[in-house]
Amino acid sequence: MESLHRLKLATPLQEWILNGRPYFGICVGYQLLFEASEESPGTRGLAVVPGTVKRFTCNNVKIPHMGWNALALRQPSSPYWQGFEASPYFYFVHSYYPAGVPEDLVSATARHGSESFCAAIEKNKLLATQFHPEKSQHAGLRLLANFFRSS
Repeated sequence: MESLHRLKLATPLQEWILNGRPYFGICVGYQLLFEASEESPGTRGLAVVPGTVKRFTCNNVKIPHMGWNALALRQPSSPYWQGFEASPYFYFVHSYYPAGVPEDLVSATARHGSESFCAAIEKNKLLATQFHPEKSQHAGLRLLANFFRSS
């Protein structure tokens, strides 16, 4: 966010998303959509979506969370999830996740240890994921293709 502000890109990006234009956020591009983050206290996010990005606090789990995880699709009839089975696997690399996300925006959840977290959000032409589609082989390619077809 500090770089976006320094480059005077935060406001144009925020306006782009709020005006309903296509946006696919991946990992940090997902996290910057929220109001705030524990990773960078005092730095405001784009606040396009309510919520705060928090660090995993589970005991007995590896942080960062790295590896393949199944998603629980919350909006399986969405055009973004067409052609997917009920629990597709995607590749994650992260230590933070958003909390307080409005339920109607949650597109998919995942688990790390005992914590379930919001792994993807969607609204109109906005899709954003905590996981990395570009590292998720066929599932990632399908999700990217579905986004481009739908937007």
